[in-house]
Amino acid sequence: MKTYFEEKKFESGNAQEQQLEKTVNVGAESSEKRRGFRSFTSLILLFVFVSFTGCHWFRSDDDKTIPIEPADAGKPTNIIGFKPDSGGIATPMIIHGENFGTDTAGLDVLFVSERLDDSGNGTGKFDTVPGAIVSTNGTRIYLMVPKLTYKKKLQLLVRTKDDKGKYRLVKSKKDFRYKTETTVTTVAGRFFEHANTAVTEGGTLSTCSFSGPMFICVDANKNVLIVERSFAKASLDGGSMIDENLQPKHAGNNKKMSGDVLLLNEEEDRVDLMQETKLINAPTINPTGTTIYVPTDDGADYYVMNADENYSPRLKTLRPDGEVAKILKSNWKFSFVTRKSDGNIFTVMYKSQVLMINPRTNQITTLCSKYNFGEGAEGGGTDIYLMFDPRDEKIIYASSAGSHTLFKIKLTKKDILDKVTGQKTGEKDTVDIKPWAGGMANGLSSGESKGWADGSLKRARFCYPRQITFDKDAVMYIADSGNHCIRTIDTKLSDKLATVKTLIGIPEDPGNADGGPELAKFRFPMGIAVAEDGTIYIADTRNHLIRKLAVQ
Repeated sequence: MKTYFEEKKFESGNAQEQQLEKTVNVGAESSEKRRGFRSFTSLILLFVFVSFTGCHWFRSDDDKTIPIEPADAGKPTNIIGFKPDSGGIATPMIIHGENFGTDTAGLDVLFVSERLDDSGNGTGKFDTVPGAIVSTNGTRIYLMVPKLTYKKKLQLLVRTKDDKGKYRLVKSKKDFRYKTETTVTTVAGRFFEHANTAVTEGGTLSTCSFSGPMFICVDANKNVLIVERSFAKASLDGGSMIDENLQPKHAGNNKKMSGDVLLLNEEEDRVDLMQETKLINAPTINPTGTTIYVPTDDGADYYVMNADENYSPRLKTLRPDGEVAKILKSNWKFSFVTRKSDGNIFTVMYKSQVLMINPRTNQITTLCSKYNFGEGAEGGGTDIYLMFDPRDEKIIYASSAGSHTLFKIKLTKKDILDKVTGQKTGEKDTVDIKPWAGGMANGLSSGESKGWADGSLKRARFCYPRQITFDKDAVMYIADSGNHCIRTIDTKLSDKLATVKTLIGIPEDPGNADGGPELAKFRFPMGIAVAEDGTIYIADTRNHLIRKLAVQ
């Protein structure tokens, strides 16, 4: 639909324009006021924009109109300024300038950030995101700021098409500062003050309850699989935080369960208790997003849950050879992760062996028989949680809870040589493992590594980091359970430039509260997963809740 703008409306400073200016000025106030009023002001701006531009033309008292016209090829196009100079998603914004033209079809506002190399220098390659233009009168462009999550300083460009059919590009003299906003809300469950009173029960999002939601994954249809299991009490820093043991109990008959799986669907407003299980741990989902694999705690088996079978858990038996059978004995598998290219499953055992499982044959390949991932307080090993690098399936990131450190596992090949001739006869799968973030990456022992600190990968400290996940921008999210918060690392950056940041939750201060970074609290969150649409779900374990994290 073409739009015309009345001359008097924009040049006389009438009430409508003043209202637009006032609305945008609200976005330029302090971050505290901006958080509280952003949704309200965005709605006002949309209402005003739609009211005055959602028709063929605007009429003034003397019926003057300005037709849609491109920029004048004989005049320069300039950006004089813009306001506000910072904000987040959907912040209303005005760009002041000259000769933009009044044809929005030939006009773009671009937010541009330059990619950096491993040394932090510009590469000459740029990421560009268009703003949502609402209207223009030739000297002002009214728009909404797009989603620019985790970007900071951006150059603002205006691209317009002149009446000769040529495009021209002008840039602002100052940068726009994007402010990523983070909010936590509770999705499902009931808060229990004491773990021994918690019960597991299906129902609606508001009536269901969890004994101790630990680990989660999300399928292609945004079904959230929730894993519960019995778990010993947590005692941190000499007993500064002591909780009762977590023990799944069926609400109907108060029966104690070793483990169970539930399925949550927000759109359908339901949580189903699928089945009681053996002791189970962090699940993974296959490349098509339709089959979930759940590791049993010990033994040579695991659960398979298929979407076309309504995710009814089926216990599958592994087929270990003699050496692998010994590895599985008196050992535990805390996490599965699936490789997209072939669907193979990877796990790191409690005693540090790295295994690959073919789910079609249930055959197991040993990739590493021993590596020092550190030890938990009880000694002998540590529980480890895995996720593939979304940009490189040769890289697996491993979160070692007991050593409070994150590791990088590189999948590689090793030549097989003939023992007599020394000639290459083939290749075998193997791994190269290095501490990546946390205390052991800085040469500390497991015990010395526990704590909380943001900063470079080596300087950062974690406290029982558990499940990890990635968004589509290759940002890693870490359920730092002992610090009661969610941490992030942008893995697009080199190891030299990457930093650990506390995204939300108050470190070392457990609680139960929704809200932004200044308010939100968790209590020992152990599970985290990202849906295809970017929704981040959190298993807030000792609050007995499933929470949702919005980052934009």
